[in-house]
Amino acid sequence: MAEEGESEPESPLWKWLALTIIVGTLGGMLWLIKPYVLDDPFDNTSEVPCSAVAAFAGGELPDGASDGRCTERSWTDVQMQASFRMPRAAVAGWLDSSFPGSRKRDREPTPSCGCDLYLDIQSPPTGAEAAAVQITVVYEDSDTAFIRLTAFTV
Repeated sequence: MAEEGESEPESPLWKWLALTIIVGTLGGMLWLIKPYVLDDPFDNTSEVPCSAVAAFAGGELPDGASDGRCTERSWTDVQMQASFRMPRAAVAGWLDSSFPGSRKRDREPTPSCGCDLYLDIQSPPTGAEAAAVQITVVYEDSDTAFIRLTAFTV
């Protein structure tokens, strides 16, 4: 028993309990706001089949396409991108069948493009969901072409 004037030592239990509540609350708040601080909350890019990107643009995926990586990003508008390789000899035929007349309107590739052919199609084929399509072609070697297709609404 404590003598008069002396107090019993306080139990540290309430201090640990308060600390646990504070740390838990702060941790929960940080967990909730982390996506908005560290990530782009409007980035909803997702993988999609490359055939879906080609159809959105109003064309078809070429025969012999390989190494495809295709994405869709949408928020107030839709942007779909496809990048793939295909036989170099088939590029002209694919462009003529999927995007008729597009090679007649090709633009001079800019130095920043780093490409061999640049098409900016402001009137995609009938049936396309996209309002515009951009296609870059890079001839990697005598047999292979790297294609980047971007289709979007405006």
